[in-house]
Amino acid sequence: LIERSNEGFDVWAYKEAMEKITWEKLVGYDEVVLMNYTIMGPIYPLQEMFDAMSGKDLDFWGVTKFHATDFDPFGTMTEGYIPEHIQSHFIVVRSSMLESEAFFKYWNEMPMIRSYQQSVGWHEARFTKHFEDLSFKWAVYVDSDDLEGFTYHPVIGAATRIIKEKRCPFFKRRSFMQEYSVVMSESCGEEAYNLYQYLDKETEYDMNLFWDNILRLENQADIKKNLQLNYFLPSDQSDLDDEVLKNKKIALFMHMYFIDLIDECHHYAKSMPETADIYITTNTQEKKDAIAAKFSDIPCNKLDIRVTPNCGRDVGPFLVEAQDVIMDYDYICHAHDKKVGQLNPRSIGAAFSYRCFESVLKSKEYVKNVIRTFEKEERLGLLTPPPPNHGPYYITLGLEWGLNFSVTKKLADELGLMVAMSDKKEPISPLGSVFWVRPKALKPLFSKRWSYDDFPKEPVADDGTVLHAIERVYSFVVQDQGFYPAWGMADTGAAMEVTSLNYMLRELNNVIFYKGNGAGSHNQVVLDLAANLNELKVYRGVCDLLGRPVNNCGKLYIKTAECDFTEEHMLLEINEDKTEQYTYVFDKINQFGQVTGLRFDPSDQSGIVLKTCDVVATLASGETKKYGIGQFAHNGVEVNGSILFLSEDPQIHIPVGNDDITGVLVETTIAYQISEQDKNELNQLVTR
Repeated sequence: LIERSNEGFDVWAYKEAMEKITWEKLVGYDEVVLMNYTIMGPIYPLQEMFDAMSGKDLDFWGVTKFHATDFDPFGTMTEGYIPEHIQSHFIVVRSSMLESEAFFKYWNEMPMIRSYQQSVGWHEARFTKHFEDLSFKWAVYVDSDDLEGFTYHPVIGAATRIIKEKRCPFFKRRSFMQEYSVVMSESCGEEAYNLYQYLDKETEYDMNLFWDNILRLENQADIKKNLQLNYFLPSDQSDLDDEVLKNKKIALFMHMYFIDLIDECHHYAKSMPETADIYITTNTQEKKDAIAAKFSDIPCNKLDIRVTPNCGRDVGPFLVEAQDVIMDYDYICHAHDKKVGQLNPRSIGAAFSYRCFESVLKSKEYVKNVIRTFEKEERLGLLTPPPPNHGPYYITLGLEWGLNFSVTKKLADELGLMVAMSDKKEPISPLGSVFWVRPKALKPLFSKRWSYDDFPKEPVADDGTVLHAIERVYSFVVQDQGFYPAWGMADTGAAMEVTSLNYMLRELNNVIFYKGNGAGSHNQVVLDLAANLNELKVYRGVCDLLGRPVNNCGKLYIKTAECDFTEEHMLLEINEDKTEQYTYVFDKINQFGQVTGLRFDPSDQSGIVLKTCDVVATLASGETKKYGIGQFAHNGVEVNGSILFLSEDPQIHIPVGNDDITGVLVETTIAYQISEQDKNELNQLVTR
């Protein structure tokens, strides 16, 4: 066992380990295995693989290979493309190559690896071809030649097939935590889902090993997307045995504040099993009496209504009042009445409440299916509705953290959570504070022993409080305890969600396709849009800068049939007052001959922002023609109605046509001159 600094990726781990063992001792082995942690298994005994490869005349071999590409996405391949190669997660080197000077030289000259791109370009994709060119023989255990053209990466792109049909003993961890943009670029998301189902149902591999590792190390947003952790359950039928309900302790914790929503809460509470306990918190005796009268007809094992301080909204009463009883239950539902007073029309907030309630308490059959799902999926810890996306809630998609990452991370640290959190990846949390949960998965949260003093008094801020942190930390507590959070919806709600998401994406595409860069894959459209918006943001920022005044001099160049634009055919007028707005008057321009072209240079300096430019041309007939800033050809960049000139020689070309122009009046607003640094950065953007 060698302990070393985690530098150089797997490449330098291999290098330093072999050097520590010493090259003299290495050559005494028949085979040396170079293996990294990116694979999990084995699905089948490794003896099968070693026996199959032992009879082959080879110098080195591996388990799987990456098929050749005609491009280099990493920019680190000297060939300009990625050759066919053994993947570096498992390479076996035999004595014939171990003893060679070439093998020693390869590792001795290996530069430090400082990025994933370098690890691929300088080792993984290079290793096989390098030694093949030196006449060393190689092969892989999993023959994937029939998949060439189907996927470059069979161990991920066809993982189930090569395990099932070719007895590949390993699968990649990355299948379950890679960036979803990669998944969407080559599939509809089916491969990791099918792989998990096959491993779980068709093999003897202990999936607890998988869950223990992936939940400890990876971000829940990546896990959820790659594993498709969504449960859309029937609301009108269930095959859950009633004996299961009798043998499980189930409870509903509901907070009720708005007296006019008692009927709605009563309607959904009736979906709980008759064996369940129901706890209700409210803030006045009057409301308690009204709730007791309304709920008296609900069959349940126990109805417990408690009067609590009006503190902590629904979260405070839940954490304080439930802390002594919650661990007695197998599964609990948390819900509350919801009224959003700051949004008009009120239907917006009512729809959010509807979405939440329908996703947890749609019907008795739906609740049975929720329990059945928890029973079936032993690692499921939290089932929550997806975040809302209608009306002003649309911005929730992408802004799930709001201003609450730091306060949530602080709470997570206080609770001693050891999970991956990132403000760049969304929490799979109940943003409406409505959910089903396995109580033991929330143990660290309730071990804190909350009191009402821990919560802010009314009025509560819209963001950044401990209430918002708790709402988001639920899913990370669950993950820390070895369970995963997932989305759940009734079948009717899922149908609405598919319609809404398709509509939103289609509307965005209509704008992008017809007013933007055009069509492409989703990932390409996103990349193009991000690049365009980034440039536009920079341009707009520059155009709004309060730069330094410009000592403008306006030059009008006259082109005739006999002579192009020259300094001899130029009229000059200087704005000596340095005012932003200035009117230049040029007359008798036909003194140079019949005018065939006009060019106005608004300044002799680069990096200026021309806010307005209006031209009045006087014709020989006495008539006039007017032109605005959008009608000129120029060598600048149009931004937000202005023209940004990065060139050392700003130019505007005034339309002439067949008109006999005798005079020109140019009224300009030249607002600013930007800094040299801004100009250089913008020049790079324009060049790209």
